[in-house]
Amino acid sequence: MKGFFITLEGIDGSGKSTLTHGLVQSLKDLGLDVLATRAPGGTEFGQKIRDLILHGKLHDIKSELFLFLADRAEHVATVIKPALAQGKIVICDRYNDSTIAYQSERGLDSSMISRLCEYATDHLEPHLTLWVDLDPKKAFERLEKQRHAKDRIENEGLYLLTKISEAYRALAKKHPRIITLDGGLSVSELLATSLDHVKQKLNH
Repeated sequence: MKGFFITLEGIDGSGKSTLTHGLVQSLKDLGLDVLATRAPGGTEFGQKIRDLILHGKLHDIKSELFLFLADRAEHVATVIKPALAQGKIVICDRYNDSTIAYQSERGLDSSMISRLCEYATDHLEPHLTLWVDLDPKKAFERLEKQRHAKDRIENEGLYLLTKISEAYRALAKKHPRIITLDGGLSVSELLATSLDHVKQKLNH
């Protein structure tokens, strides 16, 4: 692969999506060829899956996992790999780490989830992962202040956010590609720190 693959991770309410948008624009402003995408929902097929996962009535947690995996396989095959082959910088809002963190803390075995994610993505790993680490209480307060209707996962509350944050921390200890960012920084500070990490990796 000629390109460079970056993923951004964090619990709901961490500021991850805001950072993703800022990072994409900053790299484009530098004249770099950037593709922004997200998981799930990075393809037309994936958007349908995203809507089903967030707003559907699934009765088995395994059903949710397999929907994520179907999205991931299609996403990698039709969007991410072709863009990397063209030498683009691909920035993806969530990837396998999210699936492992969220699904393992909802009752499934993390090692099994990891193996399934690797299979679905043909073992495609990011070159760099930026994890926005924010106190789950602060993230939950942000979600509570949002006026729009919450999706099914957000509705599961502070306890789940705390467990997912712990799962992310375990993943960060395991994988050197994961850079931990202080989610308590201002939006501008968080973006500047992230941009520094990306530039260092690109220069290497």
